[in-house]
Amino acid sequence: MKSQFFIAIPLVMFFTICATAQKIPLTSSSEEAIIYYNEGWELEDRLELDAAEILYKKAVVLDSTFALAHLRLAMVKDNYDDRKERLKEALKYIDKISDGEKLWILGSVDFYAEGYDGSKEYNYFKQLLALYPNDEVANYLFGYVNIHHGTHKPEIAIRHFKKAMDINPKYIKPVNYLAHAYLEARDYKNALVTTEGYMALLPNSVDPLDRFAEILMRSGAYQKSIDGYTEVLKIDNKYPWALMGIAANLNFLNRHSEARTYIERLDESILSDYEYRHKWKAQVVSYLDEGDTDKAIGVLEDQKQESISGKNSREPLFHIYYSFLRKTRIYFENGQAEKGLTEYKKWNEYVQENIKSEGTKTRIQHLSIYYEAYKLYLEDNTVLALEKLARFHKKNGETDASNILTARIFMKEKNYLQAIERLEQTDITSPYNQYWFMVALEGSGKLEAAKQWRAQIVDLNDRNNINLALVRKKAISALKDGSP
Repeated sequence: MKSQFFIAIPLVMFFTICATAQKIPLTSSSEEAIIYYNEGWELEDRLELDAAEILYKKAVVLDSTFALAHLRLAMVKDNYDDRKERLKEALKYIDKISDGEKLWILGSVDFYAEGYDGSKEYNYFKQLLALYPNDEVANYLFGYVNIHHGTHKPEIAIRHFKKAMDINPKYIKPVNYLAHAYLEARDYKNALVTTEGYMALLPNSVDPLDRFAEILMRSGAYQKSIDGYTEVLKIDNKYPWALMGIAANLNFLNRHSEARTYIERLDESILSDYEYRHKWKAQVVSYLDEGDTDKAIGVLEDQKQESISGKNSREPLFHIYYSFLRKTRIYFENGQAEKGLTEYKKWNEYVQENIKSEGTKTRIQHLSIYYEAYKLYLEDNTVLALEKLARFHKKNGETDASNILTARIFMKEKNYLQAIERLEQTDITSPYNQYWFMVALEGSGKLEAAKQWRAQIVDLNDRNNINLALVRKKAISALKDGSP
């Protein structure tokens, strides 16, 4: 089969597939394995993941050292533990492959097999792009990392997705994520146009229709978005993202009880592990947006206990870890420092006993200093709180959360300019961070700027976003009151 990406060139015992020196090589000891890989790649690109998995497995049967085939087997499934084991297989053979393949694998391993760390992922894909600037996959990967995993640079992502599409017009993934990048840039017109192209490429898939409905939601056209998701459900009445999309629209329309009837329907769907995580998150978001933090905390406790008890075998560690984390955060957001510290201590004990990563254990231990500072802040002891945060920064480095808390302390002391300087060091694309930035601007007398930031939060309309759910109603209330 002729691949749209590669042609075969035999090298001693291995075949390195590379159309030109400008393309990422593909190394295998079997030409037949390469054929299976390329066929699997095309199926994966068309979202036929089960069929792609079968072909990738055939490839590794023919060549057990086929590193990129192991990588693709890892990525077609979203179970964290399965993915981690497959990535370990890819790493075993990393000394036998090209530098481009190494960077591709190392970038994936850094995020998906290192506890969603991702601290080196960006640079791996940046190096990959530097080696292969005219390779569609290198451009796609660098575009992807610019809008996911904590990085928010949609303008860079747009440029590289477009280049990937120019290099290979038949490559579908960058079309989907170009629409997503436009969405992140709030360019709804181009997002819709791009999604129409995505629909043309995958006319029999619900994924482009779901993307179209999401764009309508993000642009504030809630009822049109509900109608769009309803069309998806006519094709697949259990499609999880359509159910969650309708629920999100209903939340934005303040119809929270109705929203949760759609979330409950997810129990009838066959959910992937990733979708199962979002099912829980959707419930938490709905209650938080409604203002019922007790119910949100109750959902998180149920999520935790289901996994601790063994009833949930689908990434239980993930559910336990994030339930602890989010419960702790919500308690502190509510000003319930003692309950928050109690939850943190349980969380830390669990991490020390069950998490293997020493870096994660140390990071969670250091958080005790952060939460002690948070408690002091809630008690109006700003001097000691700042001293604690200085200790935390010395041990752990600055984080978004610690910088926001520092800014809040400055605001309590009426030092708004210092607060703004500190907030400028955070991810200002997060609606939660934006909220505190707006409070600081208002306090410093920059009322018009504060009003513009508040409007940005109100208009975000993001699905399953806990940061947004924590502050959306506060921003709406401020606007209704006539204050900035």
